[in-house]
Amino acid sequence: MRRLGPVLMCLLGCGDDRSAQPINLVRTLGVEGVATLPADKVRAVALAGIDARTFVVVRATTQGADFCPQCLDPDSTDCGAICRRAVLEVSRLRTNGASDPPSRFHEAFPVTASYDVDGIDVVALDATHAGVAWLECDDATCGPSLARQSCTARYTTVDLLTGRHGSIETLYQGWYGELRLAFDPRARQLLALVGTQLASGVGVRAAIYDEQGAVLLSPWQAYGGRDATAPAATASAQGFVIVADDPAPSQPGPAEPCTEACDCLTSGAPELATGGLYAFWPGVVRPAERISPGRGAEGTYVPREVIAAIEAGDRVVVASSGAVDGVAELFEPAVGGWTRRHSSQAPLPMWLGALGDATHLAWLGCDLDPDSRAVHHLVAGAVLVGKAEQRDEIMALDAGDMVRTAPVHEDDGVTTTFVLRRVPAPAGNGATSAHFEVLAIRAAW
Repeated sequence: MRRLGPVLMCLLGCGDDRSAQPINLVRTLGVEGVATLPADKVRAVALAGIDARTFVVVRATTQGADFCPQCLDPDSTDCGAICRRAVLEVSRLRTNGASDPPSRFHEAFPVTASYDVDGIDVVALDATHAGVAWLECDDATCGPSLARQSCTARYTTVDLLTGRHGSIETLYQGWYGELRLAFDPRARQLLALVGTQLASGVGVRAAIYDEQGAVLLSPWQAYGGRDATAPAATASAQGFVIVADDPAPSQPGPAEPCTEACDCLTSGAPELATGGLYAFWPGVVRPAERISPGRGAEGTYVPREVIAAIEAGDRVVVASSGAVDGVAELFEPAVGGWTRRHSSQAPLPMWLGALGDATHLAWLGCDLDPDSRAVHHLVAGAVLVGKAEQRDEIMALDAGDMVRTAPVHEDDGVTTTFVLRRVPAPAGNGATSAHFEVLAIRAAW
């Protein structure tokens, strides 16, 4: 395990006192590899943190090759191994290497030969139950080599001890976009969030359900303009909060959800005066709040392409990053709005995570190695609020793609986050296959 040393960029208030000793800003930011999972035939994968030592992984794996329409009949008994399906399974794992046996809880048979499971997400409801949502999508082409990606979202709860699942609910049907979940353990409510990473005209939509996904508590509605992107969500003491980059707030989202990719690939010009990073509060009578303007130093719009939101102490903390200005930032609420607590050189927006408690904040990301495509650098920017800040490398990693981060929310904030990465097979090495790795990143403040 490598650790982030106390190399400080600034000490506020020390003036010309050269005898001031550097504050040990982060006594340790440690990263540990806690699991390796096969990637063969995996269509979709996600994880959620249960506590600092326990996490849950869900996977949708393709089995069989033949489209068998008879398998859609729930009473069918003629669905052999040759029939194509997406097998959904859940595993509860611990950072010491122990794990429960994987539980297969559902098989999704395609409605047509062009259907498949294209996305999955999971939230921890408690130590022994998870909420899982997945997308069953029509991937027939709607344009030159472009998949329709019109999806129906299903949701169920799973007992992690027995593998039994509750009733399978339908959250929506025939929408285009990526689905994410957030769970509020205090109110026992589930947030379902649909959006895209890049501007597409889809915008951001969300609804609130009970934890079973059976009762709609706050209806689906759009948040921000039609080009709002990169949404992230978390629960807080004030309710759910969604954070998104909204370059044109005056351009409302579509009245009806966008149904397929070919109809959802347009975007408009940004509004320099009003665009920026915004917070929205679904289910709460509270206006949208602009966290930060989007106008850059040269008078052009600077989008935040990756966003993380966590509850840290008694407030919501937001981390954001983008390639245009190459800066990662940390924001928290202040009197009358929001304040930027930290800004430092950013990695490319490959992924972004966040840690924080009452007095410390940190963003996490990856840098490319300028000398080797096979190496990434795990980096962080951290701040001891009002006293010191720092940006440094934690460790080198094999090159890979970030799939998901899973912060663990505790009473004092988030001092542990799990990271799920897909690591491709090294070129020319037939003995090593692609796999997923799970990292645990911890701060001891």
